Amino acid sequence: ENVYLNGAILGMKRAEVDRKFDEIVAFAEIEKFIDTPVKHYSSGMYVRLAFSVAAHLDTDILLVDEVLSVGDSKFQQKCLRRMQDGTLGDRTVLFVSHNLPVVGQFCPRTLLLESGKVAMEGETHRVVTRYLDDGACRGKSDLLDAPRRSSGGERWNCLRRAEILVAGEPSSVVEAGGDFSLRVECDVPPDLSGRTLCFGFDIRDGMDRVLFGTNTHQYLASRVTKGGKEIFHAYLRGHALAPGKYWITLWLGDGRRDYEIVDRALSFEVVWTQDESLARPPFAGVIHQRVEWDFQ
Repeated sequence: ENVYLNGAILGMKRAEVDRKFDEIVAFAEIEKFIDTPVKHYSSGMYVRLAFSVAAHLDTDILLVDEVLSVGDSKFQQKCLRRMQDGTLGDRTVLFVSHNLPVVGQFCPRTLLLESGKVAMEGETHRVVTRYLDDGACRGKSDLLDAPRRSSGGERWNCLRRAEILVAGEPSSVVEAGGDFSLRVECDVPPDLSGRTLCFGFDIRDGMDRVLFGTNTHQYLASRVTKGGKEIFHAYLRGHALAPGKYWITLWLGDGRRDYEIVDRALSFEVVWTQDESLARPPFAGVIHQRVEWDFQ
């Protein structure tokens, strides 16, 4: 009755549910609970059943609105494969989500909505970049009033200034395969004197995916602070980022908890420079790795 009820809500006739009953139950993977009333289902079990019924419904348009945010990762991937493998035929799938990596994986075209109106429509990577974009690249930033969060109740507001340096000079443009560094200045209050400070950062792409992250604790470079001004300097030699725009998130803690995290504190553009050994710049992915070819 759970399956028939969901099917009826979605407009399926009983004979249609009869034909597809076994497929629906098998896809939802809830055979052991198929006789349990849905009022006793968990949210994940309910989503499994609802999506399975919808995925087997003969309709021109399938609206999937954030339902994959519930349930385990394995089932989410199973649903995505179902929407991608061609079994839905020529149906239009309208996928609504804030999960940007999944949007990038599944949707060739994307609509950006702002205040109920279409702000942009086009190729997914362009629309997502617009969604995340905060204007021009910021290779240097005053963090005094920047919004921040922490993993505990303490709020110290230590992180004060940050900048990206290329050849020792502030810059928001980095050459592909080149060197650059990150300089971050902190103002440590006396209450933190004697504590070990751990500084870290990560680099994210236009889909808000973390591509790389590190901290001083990883390299045994954390230090006991005496309070006052502290400067952290991180050097990245011959980075492997492909051309594109990237964001840097900063965090400061003691190695066990984060005192403060500043999201998207800096942004920079990786640009391609002429390389006689390559006929064209990288055209896919976020990593630029040189490859040697040989034919036999």
